[in-house]
Amino acid sequence: MADYVLQLPESRRTRALAAMSYLTILCLIPLVFGGHSAFVHFHARQGLILWLWTLLSIFALATGEIGGFFLTFSSGVIALYSLIGIVSVLLHRRWRLPVVAHLAEKL
Repeated sequence: MADYVLQLPESRRTRALAAMSYLTILCLIPLVFGGHSAFVHFHARQGLILWLWTLLSIFALATGEIGGFFLTFSSGVIALYSLIGIVSVLLHRRWRLPVVAHLAEKL
């Protein structure tokens, strides 16, 4: 399966909701108000996984040094994945983020 799927042009509202999916807790808004758009729900599920990963990395701080390293590493990866996700929305594509897309499909 390809890592991205070319989408037909979406409305501005749909693209705005899909892009919002990659902005931390705002991923909940597209999940609730995304309607029946498969494009929005695809990106919202990936955004939800990224947000949950963020929460997990924050809670990992309680473990000490390893938690600090995990938070630092995770912050960089999550920021990169969020940027890639927003760019994919702007290009009307559904890029499957490594690991994240696999987990998002299980939601």
